Amino acid sequence: MFPGPRSDELETREPVVVSFAEDAPGGKLTNPLVRAGARFEQSGPADLRVVDLFPPGGDGSGELDLGRQLVVSLPATDRVEAVVCHAAEPVEMEGFAGTTPVGKRQSGPEQDQTHRLALEGVGIDRVVFTAPQNEASLLEISFWVTSRRPAGLADYPHIVDFEPKTRDLYQAATETGEILTASVSSVATDKTLTHTETSETGLSLAAKYSSPETPYGKAEVSGSWSHKWGQTDTDVWQVGADASRERRERQGASTNISQLYNLLTGYHVGTNRATFLMLPRPHVLQPTDRRTFIQGLRTIEGVQEYFLVVTRPKTSAGMCIEAVLETGHFPEQVTMTDPPVEYVESSEDFLVRQYAKGGTGLGGAWNAEKKDIEASPSATYTISQGYVVDKRPGKGDPGHPGVSELTNQSNQQADSSLRNYNYQANSDTSVLVSGTIEGANWWKDGAIFERTYRVHTRSAQPKDTTDEPEVTSPFLITARGLCVCYRSTDGCPVVVPRGGRPEGMPPGDWVVDEPQVVVATRSPRRGLDEVRLPAMKEALRQVQQALARSSRMPGRRPLGEVGYLESDYFASRIAPHIPKDLAAAAAPGAPHAGAHLSVEDLLRGTLQDLQHRTGVPREDLVRMRRETVERLIPEDADQPAEDERQQPRGKRNPPK
Repeated sequence: MFPGPRSDELETREPVVVSFAEDAPGGKLTNPLVRAGARFEQSGPADLRVVDLFPPGGDGSGELDLGRQLVVSLPATDRVEAVVCHAAEPVEMEGFAGTTPVGKRQSGPEQDQTHRLALEGVGIDRVVFTAPQNEASLLEISFWVTSRRPAGLADYPHIVDFEPKTRDLYQAATETGEILTASVSSVATDKTLTHTETSETGLSLAAKYSSPETPYGKAEVSGSWSHKWGQTDTDVWQVGADASRERRERQGASTNISQLYNLLTGYHVGTNRATFLMLPRPHVLQPTDRRTFIQGLRTIEGVQEYFLVVTRPKTSAGMCIEAVLETGHFPEQVTMTDPPVEYVESSEDFLVRQYAKGGTGLGGAWNAEKKDIEASPSATYTISQGYVVDKRPGKGDPGHPGVSELTNQSNQQADSSLRNYNYQANSDTSVLVSGTIEGANWWKDGAIFERTYRVHTRSAQPKDTTDEPEVTSPFLITARGLCVCYRSTDGCPVVVPRGGRPEGMPPGDWVVDEPQVVVATRSPRRGLDEVRLPAMKEALRQVQQALARSSRMPGRRPLGEVGYLESDYFASRIAPHIPKDLAAAAAPGAPHAGAHLSVEDLLRGTLQDLQHRTGVPREDLVRMRRETVERLIPEDADQPAEDERQQPRGKRNPPK
């Protein structure tokens, strides 16, 4: 919010009061009369009369007689107030802006009392008072004048409060678990012994006697005797052991988790601007077919309403309000950057010796010895276990990756006769020094080869690191805005032209910033939820920071300057597809400072980097990009429709 149409100027409204209280009643004033910029004039009389109608009987304070009609000419104003008194018919006040009537006001019917008349309008420069019976007076008249001065900090409106300030989403989750354990054991041992022995012996003797017949009958006697004896022995032995144990343990757990997501935050209360940052609702379990920031984030739903309480200085005529809606957009193409691989670095030194005898004996003129350096056992060096030769750039002498020659203590004969000399890593774990030396004939010195080498090594496996891969993505911040300026009145506020801000809010969407958003991810070897959920939270945090910081970034662009077709993202996307001859050509419309700027440089570099490197103003770079894009459109391409031609620059559909 600004104090007026010009943010660096303050427009104030102050009343100019013209009173006749100091004029003596009964006196005369010149006709016309000019006071404080106001001109009072009556048609007919040569002078204006000073009377004292209020209060009845007079109080010694002068009042200007209205006559039947009084015309007051004023500097252009938007408000006029007058205090009148009449002793007969009411007084009528009519305002004009040039020859156009603005409005009328009439005093009440009460006589011998003061009546305050107020008239508002744009450009009032003349007021006509009419008193039909010539029995009325003007006590004072006030008109408001507008002045401008440089605006200070105290002149700006202040937002003392606003709602809502925050909006958070608490996502609750409950996880329960139960563990049941049991153990049962039984042990039994039985032993039985049974012994049975039976012995049975029997003797049976039987006799029978029958008497002869007698006169008295026949008698018969019989008898039997039996005896049985035996032995039975039973032995039973039994041992039983039965152990039984049963144990059950029941354990239960319940965990309640409340995840806090910040969806709205208000900033800068107490200043002349307020920022409301809205983030999408992160329902990761809610299905959607919309393309959003990242899997799980959703678009902002519903209508967002904000209420602000603003104070401004009493002397301020009004203020201007600018409202800008900024939205963030992720492109589909992102760049994955793996963390640099680090190793344990070391080095090992070794000495190589070889000797070739010179000519000796009777054949000393021709029998000098020639030897290969690699034939010496010291010419092949194997590094420590767990390490490999470090052949990365910068390690070793030029042409000898991973190996450096430190010292040379050979004699002159060895150096002068050295042929096919080389030292290289012949494998990942060994180094070979090769070449040929020869002793001198004619009974001269032999060749003594003695040199020291250093092998640069690194660990075979990289060091453990906590760094994670990063995803780098452009983040387009687009903005659209509205602006209104008004002047305060006793009735409704009056909308006034924006003055010094005619192009401050051009229609359409504009790319105001293109920061790079870096999101740290997890290794894909981990679980899906372990990878996705931290990435979503990190993306929310990065989006929040990018939107909140954009307004104070040095690369921020004003509205109306950069459209989608001139943005860094669009330029980088079409740069690989332009013809080579056009890419190497000079950028169209290049000013003298950027005469050597090619089309490829213009499209592949960012506007901020190009501005720093070439010194070309950003508006010129934007114009050059626009002309380059227009050149890429084929002549037989479909022409845009009439309504598209009327769109602001940078808002047309991208070329096919």
